Amino acid sequence: MPSKGGTDVENNEESQGVDPGTTEQQLMGSMDDLKKHVEANQGVATVYMGVVRDAYGSGKLGKHIVDNIAKALQGLGLGYYPDPLPSYQEAMVRLYKMGSPVGQLIEAASSIGLERDEVLRQAAGGEAAEVVAKIRELVCS
Repeated sequence: MPSKGGTDVENNEESQGVDPGTTEQQLMGSMDDLKKHVEANQGVATVYMGVVRDAYGSGKLGKHIVDNIAKALQGLGLGYYPDPLPSYQEAMVRLYKMGSPVGQLIEAASSIGLERDEVLRQAAGGEAAEVVAKIRELVCS
């Protein structure tokens, strides 16, 4: 008998934050599968922290586990936002391929500095501060 609110599969997908267009296996298998998911989505993907935790192979998200997940992501060439990673499974996390064009934009928009502003201006085609502010608003929200 299905649990309250839908089938067990539906509840699992909802609780894990799996995008309806993405199968559980694509995200849950391993950290390498998570990296492939990011790469398949043009270098950026937003997932629930529970998905990252499961890909890492842990049952919970304590401080030490979150720190180790962060190191594992970086070891795979993946950046993340927010930094530090949240320690609750319902939090959304943006993963991106470090060094990629989208990764450079995310890094530029999430840190302050004159060089970072220039990266954003160039990406926006030289537009003024209004475009930079809109990009920051999108990335940092």
